[in-house]
Order: sequence, then structure tokens, then C-alpha cells
Amino acid sequence: MKQIFKSLVFLILPITSFCSEGDSIRSDKFQLGVTYSPEMSYRHLKATTDYNWFKKIQDDMDAPKFGFSAGINFGCILSTRLTLEIQALYANKGYQTKERIVETELQSGPLIKMPYLSNAVYSYRYLDIPLKLNYYLINKKVKFYITAGFSANIFLDQQTTTIVKYKDGSENKFKSNTKKGGEPFNFSTLVGVGLNYNLSDHNIFKIEPAFNYSITPLMNAPIKNHLYTAGIRVGIAHTF
Repeated sequence: MKQIFKSLVFLILPITSFCSEGDSIRSDKFQLGVTYSPEMSYRHLKATTDYNWFKKIQDDMDAPKFGFSAGINFGCILSTRLTLEIQALYANKGYQTKERIVETELQSGPLIKMPYLSNAVYSYRYLDIPLKLNYYLINKKVKFYITAGFSANIFLDQQTTTIVKYKDGSENKFKSNTKKGGEPFNFSTLVGVGLNYNLSDHNIFKIEPAFNYSITPLMNAPIKNHLYTAGIRVGIAHTF
């Protein structure tokens, strides 16, 4: 954790120095805030011809899952039109299998507690460090911008949750964790649009629909698994 904190400091310091050397007329040069995004997460499989049959099976079995990301953001106001922004986010992404029948339907008797529906949720937890550029098309009290950038993602762990539903309406969840579910690092691209609303002279509310796609696979395997997310990021930032 110390190493992660040091890395963030080393990333922020050059940005701070760069902004400080900019336009001295601007009273506010920085933004610091918190952010949260509910997200829909899934994966894109790429396979060679020899493994296309297995890819088709996986595509039929899997489905998107709900995820989220939350953390802090630091921005450097380059001009009235441009802001350079870096974030440190805890991100939960992945996918799940569709529910499948694992027992024939039973109306009564001692076997009513037997499982009959089951699915698995695969959650991959990362420390995401996005670096992006916001370009403001409308720059008034309500500001509209487009944004794009890339993210370096540090793998933390992977959790598999197996959900078993029973005939009597109850369910059980079985969880297992591993730190070997993905490569230590991967990289992703991100694009989006956003709105800033000035709450006061130095406080802004932000909302930003965004799409994030991993350009490097989850693991080095014959079938490449690329995670992606789509969500709506909201947050509050203080300018100074």
C-alpha cells in the first residue's frame, strides 16, 4: 500500500508543477474531489480459429454484471477549455454466468431443499489510475465537456460468488478469493462526456457518462478476455 501511495504522489507532483507554471492570471488552477460510478460490466472475448467453438459456448453462458468504482480525483486547470485529470479508483468489474437449472422441479417431499437454479459471479478488483483530458464545449455555470484518456490498472484480487437458489425460495452464496485471477497490470482506454455545475465559487458538481475498455487481456491465454465497463460517474470537487 505504501508503494501505491508513493506512485500516486509521483504522478501528481509533475502535474502540479506543470499547472503552477501556467497562466498566472487564473485564480483557480486545481481541482480535488471524490467520485463514484455505478457501472455495467462485461467482457469481450478474442479467440484464434482453433478456439472459436469454446468462445461461442462462453458467449452463450455469460452475461453482464453490476459493478462500481469509487475514489478521488485531482485536476489541473490548463485553460478555460482544458483540464487534465488524474484519478485513483477502487474498481469492481467482471461478469457472471446466466442462471442454469441444476435440479428438476420438485413440488413437495424431502428433496424440496435441493438446489434447482445456480449461477456464478466473477468479480475482479483493481486499483485504476486513469489520466484523461477534458475539453469544454460549453463553459458557463453549467459546463459541457468531452473527455478521453487511458488508465493503468493494478490487479488486487478476484472473487467468485456461486449463488444457489432452492425450491422453497431460499438461497445460499459461496465465496472464494484468489490473487492469481489476472495479470498484475493492464491498461485501458476511456471516453465519455460530462457536465459540471458550479455549486459555488469553488465547489462543483460533476456527472459523467463514460465507457472504459481494457486494451490488454485479463490473462495471457488462448482466449483473450478484455473487460469493459459503462457507467455514470458523479462527484463533487473543490477548486483552488
